[in-house]
This record gives sequence, C-alpha cells and structure tokens, in this order.
Amino acid sequence: MLEGWCTTCLLALVLVGQSRPSEPPHAAVVWAVDALEVVAAFDQPLDPKTPGSLVGQAISYDDLQGQAKSSPRKLRIAAARLEDDGHTLILVTDPHPRNTLYHPPIPGAGSYSLSGVQADWGEPDDLPENPRWSLWLPTLDLDEALRDVKRSRRHASLRERLARPGRLTLATLVTLPVGQATLHLETTGSIEDALLGDTQADPITDGKTPRHALDLAAESRGEPLYLSITIKTGATKTPFDLHASLSQKGAPTQAISANQLLLPWAPARGTTSSPPATTPTLEGGDADRGRTLFFGDQAKCSQCHAHGGKGGAVGPDLTRPRVLDRAWIYQSIATPSAQIEPEFTTYTVALKDGQVHSGVVRALDAASIQVVDSNAHPAVIKRDQIVRLQPSATSIMPVGLAAALGDPAIRDLIAFLMAR
Repeated sequence: MLEGWCTTCLLALVLVGQSRPSEPPHAAVVWAVDALEVVAAFDQPLDPKTPGSLVGQAISYDDLQGQAKSSPRKLRIAAARLEDDGHTLILVTDPHPRNTLYHPPIPGAGSYSLSGVQADWGEPDDLPENPRWSLWLPTLDLDEALRDVKRSRRHASLRERLARPGRLTLATLVTLPVGQATLHLETTGSIEDALLGDTQADPITDGKTPRHALDLAAESRGEPLYLSITIKTGATKTPFDLHASLSQKGAPTQAISANQLLLPWAPARGTTSSPPATTPTLEGGDADRGRTLFFGDQAKCSQCHAHGGKGGAVGPDLTRPRVLDRAWIYQSIATPSAQIEPEFTTYTVALKDGQVHSGVVRALDAASIQVVDSNAHPAVIKRDQIVRLQPSATSIMPVGLAAALGDPAIRDLIAFLMAR
C-alpha cells in the first residue's frame, strides 16, 4: 500500500507520529504564606522526587543593606511536600527576615517578595481567627488579582467561595504618599469594618445600586500603615468584586500598586538604636587575652558565637567578621541592635497556652521550630501551637556589654577578632 512513496515522505510520517518533548513545569505564581512557608503553584505536575531533593537546600535572597558579605544570604529549606496532584509545592523554611527578593532553587520558579495581601474567608458562623480558607493575593483589586493567579489551583475556588454567604477579611501594610491621602474602596459586598492606621470609617451605601463604598483618610509619613477590610460575601446575586484607588490633594486618582502593599506579618525595616556617640581608642590590645575573654565566662561570646569551629550558632560566626574594621566590630558590641544580621533576627513567639518565647528561630521540620534565647537555651515548639510570630528590631545580644567589660577588654577582644 506504500508502494510509490518516497523515502522522504515515509520519514516525515515517522517524525509526525513521534511525540514532541513536553515543556518543563513552570511556576505560575510563588508567594510566602507566612514567615515560615512558601508556596509555588505550577502549570503542570512536578516530579514526585522534587520535594526530597529540595530539603536541606536554601533560598537565596538580596541584601538590602548593600554591604559586602562573606557569603550569600540564604534561607534554609527544612521540609517540602507536593499537594493538588503535584501542581502545588510547599516549602517550610527558616523565617523570612527582610522584605526583599527571594530566589528559590526550583527550576521554572521565579523570584518572590513579601508584598501582597492576606485574605481570610469563612462561613458566617466561623470565628475571624479561625477562617475556613486563607490565601495570598497580589493586590487589593480583585479583578487584577484573579488575572495574576488564574493558573494557581490554590486560588481556583476563590470566585465560588466569594459567591457564598460568608466573611472576607483582607489585611496588608500599605505605603501611602507623604501627606494627607484618601483610600477609596468600592465593592459589591457589604463592608462590615475597615481600618487604616488609626482611622476607621463607615461604609457609604448607594441606594440606587448594590455597590458599597468607603473612604479612609490618613496622614502618611511614608511609613507602612496597617489596613484591614472585612466584607460580607454572597449578599447579592451580583458577582463579588473589589476595587481600590488612592487620591491626594492636587493629584489625580490612581490605583494602588502591588509594590505599595506588604504582607501584615512582614518584618519592618529600620533599626532601633544609633551608633555610639563616641568611640574609645581601639588600637592595640592582646589577642591571647581576647581569646580567653571570647571563650570564657566573663564575656560569654562563645555561648552564642563560633570562632574557629568552636562556640554556639545563635549569632553570626566570627571566625571571619563580615567587616574587618575595628570601629565596626566595636559598634556591633556597643550597640548590637544598630546592625542586625538578617539571619539572626530575634522573634517573639506567642503560643495558644499563653507562653511567650523570644529568640532566634529555626525551622526543624514541617511541624516544629526551635527558638534559642539570649542564654543559648533552645525550646522546640509545634507550629500548630503558634498564635503569633513577630520579628523584633532589637538584637538578642545583650546591651551594655561594652561598658561592663571596659575599654581594655574590648581592645583585647577586637585584637583577637582581627587576628588571622
């Protein structure tokens, strides 16, 4: 039956019959659920072996300080799993210490930041603190947000849920232009409550349409303001929507951009202390005496810091200080909160039973974290017992160490740390 067919034609039939190599999975969207968990939604299932290959690796992130560093900033991955038939990858990590760009070691996944909105939805009888559904949205404008996350299976039920009777709460930190500004919200839902900084406002109902509107005015100094909006869903047959805009005197109304929104749990930038007003003479010192101080009971440096492979891991390894400068080392001792290494941010961890722990947090596995306090005492805590994980702008290192040791001892310590 194939008589008369040329060799080229037969070869073409064979090539057409062969399946083309499929494209590798691509992450449609990546976001941080909370300080300890990252989600990547893919357009097709991942290899089941992917989670196991990621445990122990690290998410690199940008250094906002722009200072030289001996090694890249990294966020360790403690656990990983697949959900949604392999389309969703969940990573459990150490806490995210900065609002910057994070780069997960996942082929096909782009970078993510801590910008966005936390959305919680529950049935009418659900308590606000125990919603049925919690998710991240890239922006306050619902139509725009849905376009950005349309390929995420985690977000696929969003429209269906918002059509049902319930309560949607949106929370974010919004940065407004300096001066008096007004945030205008408009929705088909019924606005129950809204808060912007210290400002609360009553919703504006247009009797001619099923839409509800609200204006929140605030005086901005350029710092992020907490914004919370609670809206009833399923109150009308009209599809649920939400639109946000910003107006300022003398300027045209504009949309709220994604880079103006920060997740409500994200760490705040800035420090709580200034460098010391005066610096003593730092030259000289005896490195051997400094070694004794470092590993001894007087300064107790090795309780939290390692040097030459010996010591603790609550603070940075000081075998090779990040900046080899006497004044910088002195400032780190005298005012420890002026420059905090992001990996060693201190957190306050509040638990359901009322206990509160404070210290450096590390993820142990998918279910638990470890909090190491200023005395290097570790506490293992189950994640499902955490009510709040709040970063602090204060270093875990005690204040007043420089004054307690005295200038000669400080010179000895610096001589030891400067020695190669």
